[in-house]
Amino acid sequence: MYSRDFYVSGSISADFTYKDNAELYNKVEDIPGEREMLIQGSKHLLDYAKRVGRKISILDVCCGTELILDFLSSDFKNRLESFVGVDISQKYLDDAKKRIGSDPRFELVNHDAVLFRHPRKFDVIIASSAYHHIEDERKPDFLNNIFNHLKDDGIVVFMENIIPKYSNRVERDSAAIEFYAKRIVDCIDNHEIKDERISLLSRVMQYERDREYEWKSHYSLFTKHLAAADLEVISVKKVWPKEKIFSDNNVGDFVFLVKKK
Repeated sequence: MYSRDFYVSGSISADFTYKDNAELYNKVEDIPGEREMLIQGSKHLLDYAKRVGRKISILDVCCGTELILDFLSSDFKNRLESFVGVDISQKYLDDAKKRIGSDPRFELVNHDAVLFRHPRKFDVIIASSAYHHIEDERKPDFLNNIFNHLKDDGIVVFMENIIPKYSNRVERDSAAIEFYAKRIVDCIDNHEIKDERISLLSRVMQYERDREYEWKSHYSLFTKHLAAADLEVISVKKVWPKEKIFSDNNVGDFVFLVKKK
């Protein structure tokens, strides 16, 4: 067993490259906060379907392995008209097919979520850990694409990891390191997680430091980008951490319910 400091340093992260590895991706999503975002996000989907009183259409951008399907009740699935999942990784989509089976309402598309176009608009758009997988310079185009695919009375459910505030590249690196170092410590000390998920978190931290595959933002920047895309926040729920481990309450895992302005 490695020491806590060893994991936090990122020393073993190179062995846990989860990009395009569905098995490792599913494991890194199976930690406190990530699960709770999916649970809360699935509640928003059911609440919306009940409110509109009809079957709904869903677009899931950067859908990964479609883990959110594990949290959707049979009641919700009876309210589903169609579901389109988009991801740039075919290996993730291959794993997602195992959750979907032969259900004709589902369509999986191997495409860049920024460049993806669909002829219809959707009642609900899911963006689960999606925004931070888009390069900073492409984030505005990503959000504009979400806006263009959303019905006027539809909603977007963003599930996002928000890092401490920063104003330049050096501060951003420090913010990302603080976020994941404290997350690793929280998993070990407060949740008794001591398996390879800790090493995977160390790998995520290294992705952030390398500016590869992970491009997380701070709270005010994220909401500023939403506003610039004519999207507004209806509600926000913070699901992690439960304890106060960051000085800024706007740091952690959040579920944002969003609509068009």
